[in-house]
Amino acid sequence: MTDAVSLIQSDHRVLEKLLHQLRDPDVDRVAVVDEVAARLAAHRSATEEVYPLLAGATKPADAAAGPAPEIPDLGPAQERLDALRSCDPDSRQFEETSREFADAVTHHVQVEETDVLPQFAVDDDPDLLERAGAAFEARRVRELKVYGIDDPTPGQ
Repeated sequence: MTDAVSLIQSDHRVLEKLLHQLRDPDVDRVAVVDEVAARLAAHRSATEEVYPLLAGATKPADAAAGPAPEIPDLGPAQERLDALRSCDPDSRQFEETSREFADAVTHHVQVEETDVLPQFAVDDDPDLLERAGAAFEARRVRELKVYGIDDPTPGQ
């Protein structure tokens, strides 16, 4: 079992590899877009399940210290993904939209890894990170199976 922070970061690496593949005109871009869509949905669902657990553990005792961390917005990435799915994969529009989509996903990853995940990694309860990791992974795997993807370990 691995902690939630490591699993979320691993999931990000898989998404980055797929985004790189979208730039290759020789791959089946429709299949890659479908896989990215499935993995993005699974990532969102899994983080939505574990963030409340992790955020509750990192919430400051003094409410004046600020709110607990929230999931960085994936809305812009989802909007660009929807636009990408309607493009001809051999078109110039696909190239432009895939770059915009990659930028939106990259922004999400940067915010999550720079601003949010470090707050979870310094938690006083390492067992909580492990339990959250197990919950994240179970949800991610379950969601991917809905899309026909059998991926028991991210990045493997």
